[in-house]
Amino acid sequence: MKNISLISLFLFCFTLLTAAGVNGDSNQGAPAYIYFFRLPNYSGSAAKMTIKANGQPVVRLRNASYFKYEVQPGDYVFSTGSGESSSVRINIESGKDYYIKCYINMGFWSGIPIVELVDRDSGRASIDGNKLTEQAFEQIEIKDRKSRAGIFLSGGAGFESYPWFTDEDGKDVKLSTGGGFGIGAEFGHQFGKSLDLSFNCFFQSSVLSERLKNASGSFNRLGLTVTPALVIPVKGGEQLRFRIGAGPGLYSIGTMKIDASEIIGSTYTFKYKTAFGFQSSFLFESNFMERGSMSLAVRYSNIRYKYNPDGSSHLVADPKLTGPNGSGIDFIIGYSYLF
Repeated sequence: MKNISLISLFLFCFTLLTAAGVNGDSNQGAPAYIYFFRLPNYSGSAAKMTIKANGQPVVRLRNASYFKYEVQPGDYVFSTGSGESSSVRINIESGKDYYIKCYINMGFWSGIPIVELVDRDSGRASIDGNKLTEQAFEQIEIKDRKSRAGIFLSGGAGFESYPWFTDEDGKDVKLSTGGGFGIGAEFGHQFGKSLDLSFNCFFQSSVLSERLKNASGSFNRLGLTVTPALVIPVKGGEQLRFRIGAGPGLYSIGTMKIDASEIIGSTYTFKYKTAFGFQSSFLFESNFMERGSMSLAVRYSNIRYKYNPDGSSHLVADPKLTGPNGSGIDFIIGYSYLF
């Protein structure tokens, strides 16, 4: 009887200890929940924010939404891009909820993605008060998009111009064979981390320096350029980078048209041969969107045209017209689709 009592007592104590151990392990291993949320904001609303946990993608967070993420206890770094402001380190404790506010800080030209840890009460209030939409889980594939195709607009000034008219105030009204307004397309590819190669095709047109009621003038041309460039990353280069490049250019269909029919009853058309030139550019690129990037650039062009009598309406002898300087500086803004 005594032995039976001792055995029963031993089994009872063992059961209590085992149960306590199981409960302790269960509490210690209980998951925690991370709430990533993004408040409604028109600025930067088209861009999704790719949130990562210890370098692995978790969600592409949309504007005015939140995502509930289950994790096990431990040390985590949640990030979206590069830089101190776009990452937060948390020692996750079992069974707790954490709230991370995500937003894009829009600057003059680019957007900087930011994540910041907020307290539970304010985080919950932000989600409920703004009626944020919960995002469902989606499989995310991170691709290193090195190629791009885009469009751009440009505006600039030429280094030399020819005086065609005199206005009412006695000022010369000139026409430049460089600069002007342009529109074009680009295809480019980045090789590795430091080398980029782009091909550009654009139409450019310059007009008289002053608008006249009884006369007009323009110089039109088509440019094809090839630009190898050095890539300089900013804060890791995931969102921001510079490109410094230079290369050859081919400039065709150069045509100068002067309409002076109301003044002297004549119009002039001067054709120019296809010219080879040199160009260099300094470009800043921001691709905080998943598949799109914006760019702002300055381009220097060095071109010299030669008069072509074929197709011209008049013969010319003035060296400023037979061999005009097409060099100039252009400012460029562009958008590219990444793939």
